[in-house]
Amino acid sequence: MTVVTWDGSSDVNWDTDANWDTGTAPTSSDDVVIPDASTTPNDCTLNGSSPKNVNSITVATGGIIVGAGCSIRIYGENGSGFAADFDGEISGVLNLEIKTATTTSIDMTASSGKVHDLTINHASSIVNAETTVDITGTLNITLGTFKTNGNVLTVAESISGNGTLTASTSTVTVTGQTTVATVNITTGTYNY
Repeated sequence: MTVVTWDGSSDVNWDTDANWDTGTAPTSSDDVVIPDASTTPNDCTLNGSSPKNVNSITVATGGIIVGAGCSIRIYGENGSGFAADFDGEISGVLNLEIKTATTTSIDMTASSGKVHDLTINHASSIVNAETTVDITGTLNITLGTFKTNGNVLTVAESISGNGTLTASTSTVTVTGQTTVATVNITTGTYNY
């Protein structure tokens, strides 16, 4: 996998090749890094209606990604074992779809902002939350498994899908309905 780092040298547009250190916008085989915004002249903004395909995404401390209602599809994980690692800022509406075909981890504790919709969508995918997960929209476990690993899971709208939610020793709070195929909660709290 190739590490592709945002440099924002041309404009704010994700699809502009010149905004990336490799001279090419990322593809599904690339590990994307959004560095500290103080090191780039423009913040990274997702554009258009087509999802952006990556192997993994990292938003470093001080980094900024502007969702603009777009989705990022994630097909793998970086060398540290993360499909998504958000330590910087999420601005606007950002949706993630994890299609990783193995066990992987996510860190969604951005310094500010939150992921709107999170979708787990691969039968072999087991996604482990390494931190608190706070979603402003929906959690859709279309296929695969989402494990909270003792971390708090808060979903503002609903949880749905044909996959499995495993929330051992966790607190799960859902404002809307839960219609996922299997929910395993042991010694945790389920608020709905």
